Amino acid sequence: MPTDIDVVCLDIGGTVVRTPQGSFTRQLATLLGCDFTEVRDHLQPFKARRSSVKELAESLTDAFDAGDRQSRLLDLLAALQDQARRPIVFDDAAPALARLAGGGVRLAMLSNVLGAVAPPSICPVPGLDVAVFLSCDIGAAKPSPAAFERVADALGISASRILHVGDAYETDVVAASRAGSPAVWLHRDAAATNQQLSVPTIRDLYELPGLLGIGPMPPHAPGRPMRTRG
Repeated sequence: MPTDIDVVCLDIGGTVVRTPQGSFTRQLATLLGCDFTEVRDHLQPFKARRSSVKELAESLTDAFDAGDRQSRLLDLLAALQDQARRPIVFDDAAPALARLAGGGVRLAMLSNVLGAVAPPSICPVPGLDVAVFLSCDIGAAKPSPAAFERVADALGISASRILHVGDAYETDVVAASRAGSPAVWLHRDAAATNQQLSVPTIRDLYELPGLLGIGPMPPHAPGRPMRTRG
């Protein structure tokens, strides 16, 4: 792990904020009964700009011949809009990010979000000084290198000094690396293995300060689960 990191930039959904029903793209693909990859590719331009719910619903209806599901589609988009505006933050986010900030690390967040349901560009974790970049506002969505480049330009810092942390291996880790930023994969599934990967992997955000040499989180930090020997 590089030691010359000035900024830690985190993905939001699945990394900082819970997505109990799955990603918005997956929820839309399930309702449409269509292949996830096809829906994801169709949605990519809508992640790079603000749009209306009506415009997005009509586009999906036409593209996937889903006229009979348009009403349900509008209902789901309204629900996704509400979810985006009322995020549920992981318990480890606030204490871990506060530890990083206390160690002198600048914080940022970069998230892909559909412009039709996007919240304002504010940090979902209260009380922290975080620069938030939403794909629909910066005009580029991950995995495009442009998304990472625009964050670096806005922060006035080289991409090589920005550590990107995310839960999506291809979209966050591989894409950040291609854009010149070191990356950490947050893999919250403790049962998963990672032997084939050369990038640092963490199971929760509590591990991040220690990875950066700031020092591990205290054993009983606020929000940190008690660990017992089995």
